[in-house]
Formats: sequence, C-alpha cells, structure tokens
Amino acid sequence: MRLADLTTIGVGAEPARMVDVRTRDELLAALQEVWDEEWFVLGGGSNLLVGDEEFDGTVIRILTGGHAPVDGAADGYQRVTIEAGQNWDDFVAWAV
Repeated sequence: MRLADLTTIGVGAEPARMVDVRTRDELLAALQEVWDEEWFVLGGGSNLLVGDEEFDGTVIRILTGGHAPVDGAADGYQRVTIEAGQNWDDFVAWAV
C-alpha cells in the first residue's frame, strides 16, 4: 500500500514493508523487531509529509483506538488519555 493512500496530503511511495499494529503489545513487538533497522511509525496520517521516493524500511501503522477520562484534573477541566491511532474527528465529537 502506498503511503499516499494513508496521508491527508496524498503523497508517498510504497514502503518496503508495512506492519499494522492494533494493540500496545503488538506495537512494542514490532518496534523491538525493527529497532536496529530503518523505520517510522505512522498514526492517522494527518499533518505528515513523506517523499515519493522508495522507502527501504518498515512503516509501523498504529491502528489502536480509544479514549477515556483520567482522574486528576483541576476543577473545571478534564484529563483524557487517547490511543495513538484514535480517529481525531470521532474524538473531537466525543469531547464536544
């Protein structure tokens, strides 16, 4: 799959390898596997500009999702934890 299909700007060649991760444990395992190689982590693909030249490394695509309130915020505020692959529009709709 080309990175252009995964970014909002719509540019980017196909990487040599792409790994989809859906849990934190899968993310850690994927990172441990490629740590000494060329790699980068892809979240939702917004605000990301990649080149159209070939990428010989591994792209780790985070497909986690979820968000939840967290205790400890000052009065009148709310703290939230958000997974790296959470859809931004869905999160904003929830927060509003």
